[in-house]
Amino acid sequence: MAELLVAHTFESLEEGRSFQQWPLHAILAPWFTIDSADEVMHDLGILAEHQQPIDVIIGMQVSFGKMSRKQRQQNAQMIEPNLELQELHDGLIAVVKRHGTLRSVNNIGEGYNPHVRQQGAKILRPGNVLQIDSMSLIEAQAANFNNAEKTVLKNYSFSSHETTN
Repeated sequence: MAELLVAHTFESLEEGRSFQQWPLHAILAPWFTIDSADEVMHDLGILAEHQQPIDVIIGMQVSFGKMSRKQRQQNAQMIEPNLELQELHDGLIAVVKRHGTLRSVNNIGEGYNPHVRQQGAKILRPGNVLQIDSMSLIEAQAANFNNAEKTVLKNYSFSSHETTN
């Protein structure tokens, strides 16, 4: 079984690259399990081919988690509500459910709270505009996926062509 998620990283990560500390990122579809990553890669590629880049606006700062020895509090910046981002998320969740099992049903669908986790000295300000123009399929190397080494399995760039009516 593979432990996977779909995220947009605001710093380029090459396919095959492993990391333990996340770069600046936004999770588009949370952790899920699947028998083989190959099953989901094709459908993610189709979704990416039809997806336009999305400009998002950074909102207020929030904190997740709790202060303890095992889990530290994480600071993040919320992403202002965005219909295009919600539609992308919903499409990704449909793909995930078709091929695998979500690890948690929190923060999906109408409960999706898109945010950008702060990493080190990289701090975003409310009102900053960022572009989500790609997504990466990322695999955790252990069941404790948040603290495990992670590997970029596949990067998907979004279409940049304009559609005509």
